[in-house]
Formats: sequence, structure tokens, C-alpha cells
Amino acid sequence: MLKSGWVIVGSTPSKDGTTGTKGDGCLLVFDANGTFTTAWKGPLITGPWGNIASVDNGDKAVLFISMAAAGLPSPYVSDPVTHYPPILHNATVVRFNLDIPAGKPPVIAQQTVIASGFAGRADRDNFLFGPTGLALDTDGTLYVTDGYDEEVTAIDNALTRTEPVTRQNDAVGRIITKGKLLNWPLAMIWVPGHHLLVANGRNGQVVEIDPVAKKQLYAQWVDNDQAQQPPGNGDLFGLAMTPDNKGFYYVEDDMNTLNVSLP
Repeated sequence: MLKSGWVIVGSTPSKDGTTGTKGDGCLLVFDANGTFTTAWKGPLITGPWGNIASVDNGDKAVLFISMAAAGLPSPYVSDPVTHYPPILHNATVVRFNLDIPAGKPPVIAQQTVIASGFAGRADRDNFLFGPTGLALDTDGTLYVTDGYDEEVTAIDNALTRTEPVTRQNDAVGRIITKGKLLNWPLAMIWVPGHHLLVANGRNGQVVEIDPVAKKQLYAQWVDNDQAQQPPGNGDLFGLAMTPDNKGFYYVEDDMNTLNVSLP
């Protein structure tokens, strides 16, 4: 949601709930009353997915959105070696520079791929795997969770980066941390102490990371539902800090609830 009241929503549609009939998707623009205004489409928009990181100055804004669906086949297409859907490294992060005229809807002034080569894979239960969590630092570094590769990366100069990226040119950014306590990292937010908090998709834990020291500090169970194995598997997703910065909200998909974790 922008300061001007406009709401931007990523949409990756499918006719049957699988990537076999997916479209490239679009970004939907609504006004403050929830009225649909327009849809943004284009060659760089290939499956908007996960969180949106932003810088909002009122008449201008910058959005960072991951695009996870490019080239993904149906989940029933299998890799002959693994017998799972093939893993592609086509997912990108796109920067959208917006102009927001007074009293009028925002418009895209420029869109730029600032990172590419993140893992993506079709999935029958989750629709798809792809980069999900985005967190922008005050120095312009954008942190990204690459769930299937079990890593958090840092994209330097995300606000100003203009050179086309390739797999040989810092494509997915610097790897900050990988594996260990991370178990399909999804949503990611900043917490006090300038640390990152990441929700795991394959268990009910959230992981605290020091991005400067490049260390995973701790994993805390917030969902130990024994109905899933491991507990909380597939339940956690969204994260947001409480207004007083003393706790955080999180989504439990299995219960369709928004919960709060407090000291």
C-alpha cells in the first residue's frame, strides 16, 4: 500500500490451480476504496510472487517484486533423474520505478531486472516454489530468500543498479547464509537489532539472521502442530512486525489465521 492510498497486488493466475495452465500474470492497481483501476503487464512480469519491498516518497515510489513462474511446466512433468518437476533457475527480481501524479493512479516510469537465476519449480501442493521474501536495507541492499536453494542473498545497489545481470555477473547477489536452520525460507522482515527474521516453509520455525555477520542466530518454534511432519510443515508464510516492534504477526495457512508472537 502506497502513502497515496493506492494498493498494488501481484497476480499469477491459473485455470486449474497448477502451473500447467498459468499465465504470466500482472500487477493489479486498486484505489484506497478497493476499486480496481488498472493492470500492469509486460515482458518482465512473469509470475509475481511473494513479498513486495518498497521505498515510498509520496509522488514517486520504488517497488521490488520477484517473478517466479517463467518457463515452469506443469507439475506433472518430471525430471527423469529426480522424478520430481524440474528445477529451473529463471526466477528474477524486478525493480519498478513509479510516478504517482496527484489524484491519479501510479504509472510505471521504468522497470529493470536487477537479479536473475533464482530457483523455481512447479509443485502440485504449493503451486510453485520461487524467491519469496524481500527486505530492503537503508543502504540500498536488497535481501532475498531463495527457498528451493535454501539461501538468503544480498543484492547490492538495488535502488540504482542498471547493468543487465547474468549468471556470471553477481546474478542472484551475494550469498549471506545457506542451509542449516533454513528450511525452505519464505517471508522475511527486519526486526530490532538490524537482524532479519525468516519464516520456514517446511517446519513451524522462524529463523533470526545477522546479515552483517552472515550468521544464523537462532530458530524458534511458533507452530508445533503435530498434524504435520515435521511439526508446522507448510503452515507458515507471511510476517509483519507489530507497531511497537516488540512482537510479530505471522500467518498459519493450515488454520487460515493471522497470529501474533509476543515476548
